[in-house]
Amino acid sequence: MKIGITERGDPSLVDSAFLQARLQEKANIIVTKNITPLHDFLLFNQKRIILHHTITGYGGSIVEPKVKSSTDQFDSLYNLIHKGFPVNQIVGRVDPIFPSEEGIKIGLDMIYRFIGLDIRRIRYSFVNAYKHVRERFDAKNCDLLANCNNDLKETFYEALQKIELSTFESCCNNDQYGRGCISFTDLNTLGVKYELTGAANTRYACKCPSEKHELLVDNKRCGHKCLYCYMYD
Repeated sequence: MKIGITERGDPSLVDSAFLQARLQEKANIIVTKNITPLHDFLLFNQKRIILHHTITGYGGSIVEPKVKSSTDQFDSLYNLIHKGFPVNQIVGRVDPIFPSEEGIKIGLDMIYRFIGLDIRRIRYSFVNAYKHVRERFDAKNCDLLANCNNDLKETFYEALQKIELSTFESCCNNDQYGRGCISFTDLNTLGVKYELTGAANTRYACKCPSEKHELLVDNKRCGHKCLYCYMYD
């Protein structure tokens, strides 16, 4: 069985008919920073979708120049839930977090805002400073990467341990919360009985199973133009 996922770009930037045609029959992980263009698509296909809504807190800034503000994003998410999309099929995704004092504060704020919508499954990652990513930040004279300190990650972990009634997952991080973007939790939530096997190994420390199937086709940074994107231009 194939399990669809949208990691290679953002599905909000592609034609909905194209996405509908590639959607897998039983289970799909839709990862997006903009659910507004996907509103009807998500509601129509809700029985086979786990939604990962990524809100980092940097929308509209130099870091995420083409992404809506976090306020607009949370308003759209509230509207989707109000229209009937199951909240237990939503994963609040803070991806990435910058391990600086300000970055951790912003990341935790996004987590609490997800929880405020009764979204209890939270997924995060820390920024990866690849060479081409550092070059983008330098070209924009943005010092967010320069202010990062991996020792501050412990402050973030300590904060997570104080948050009750929530489940945390980390993406491509070798820490206590590490879990693939696709897991038994997703299948159980969708009522799909299937034994996941193998490993996708799509990125360093990726814990996704071999059933992972990319729904998008681009091989370059998408139209959101986020500075931290691991894809090349």
